[in-house]
Amino acid sequence: MRENRPWGQPWRTPVAVGGGASCPASGEHRPAAAVRFRTRQATPGWLLGILLTLIGSMLVLSAGPFAVTAQETDAPATCEIPAPTLPLAPVEFLVATPLASPLVSPTAARAATPSPVASPAAQAEPDQFAGSGLAFDLARTARAFAACLSEGTSTTMTDLVTERYLGALYGGGIDLPRADFLLLAEALPVVPVEIQMVTSARWEPDGASAEVTYTVANQLLRGRWGFVREVSGDGSAGAGEQPWLIDSETALEVDPPAGAASIAINITEYAYALTPATVTGPDLVLRADNNGAEDHELLILLFAPSVTTDALLLQPGPALPDGVSNIGQLIVPAGAKADLTLVGLAPGTYTIVDLLPAADGTPHLALGETATFRVR
Repeated sequence: MRENRPWGQPWRTPVAVGGGASCPASGEHRPAAAVRFRTRQATPGWLLGILLTLIGSMLVLSAGPFAVTAQETDAPATCEIPAPTLPLAPVEFLVATPLASPLVSPTAARAATPSPVASPAAQAEPDQFAGSGLAFDLARTARAFAACLSEGTSTTMTDLVTERYLGALYGGGIDLPRADFLLLAEALPVVPVEIQMVTSARWEPDGASAEVTYTVANQLLRGRWGFVREVSGDGSAGAGEQPWLIDSETALEVDPPAGAASIAINITEYAYALTPATVTGPDLVLRADNNGAEDHELLILLFAPSVTTDALLLQPGPALPDGVSNIGQLIVPAGAKADLTLVGLAPGTYTIVDLLPAADGTPHLALGETATFRVR
């Protein structure tokens, strides 16, 4: 069983005190009384966790009928609470039907959360709102959230999400009070995240949702994000000025950029075999095939000239050591295949490591699981 991992955190996992944990494969969650931050040492039971992704600033357009256009998003994203431009959907849309929990760390095949089947009550944006704003409102919340994460502005960020969402990201699947999250936030690394596109906005029984394409560091991701707005008991009063809050995320398949290079990676215990090991950038798809008996990860890092992988084993902590930059990450379950899409790579040599622990707690990296590839 493996805990969920927070965004932007490559090898540390906040876990719930009292046994709170989440198994991505089964979706099972165990309750816990509180949340704390656990550091795995470079001995049995070391660094688990890694979670990449997210947040940034600019919204790039889409031509779909409910997509955000360039004209609607020409201002830079800021870490502020956006006021919605639309009233709530009619009351009949507000039936309490929970959306799928977010996929906190990209995990292939059996660990992935299936896309929810649209309920009869879920509808595309009503005609009276077409062109005025549901996609625009949701995009502004997503962009503000990304800006806050990119800046490390945790207090405002917590006002853009629900405690349910915080729990999925940082609390092992258990609702995480905002005050508890803020105790963790100072130790979390800051990773640049950029919203690329917000499309297919629609009303849902419990709020709204949209497809969001975004980058976390250099990793391209896509998901259907669920949004809610706080309302009074009768579902009418007090909602007009309430911002949309991010409540869930369901991972969707990513379409690689046209012309992206490709590297095939065969994974075993405890090694990567890359074919080829040199490609032309700036975009790249790593196509992983885990032929081992254990889950493995692809943690893509860029090292400064004087830094080696030893720094990962010798310097535990919630952030990567100095001179190490997070590029992207993916967990590949045993026997599964998965793709990791990277964009905007500068020429250079990149390192792949696996920081998941073996059965005895030894990190796979300490057992030799590392490789490099070059982008020209």
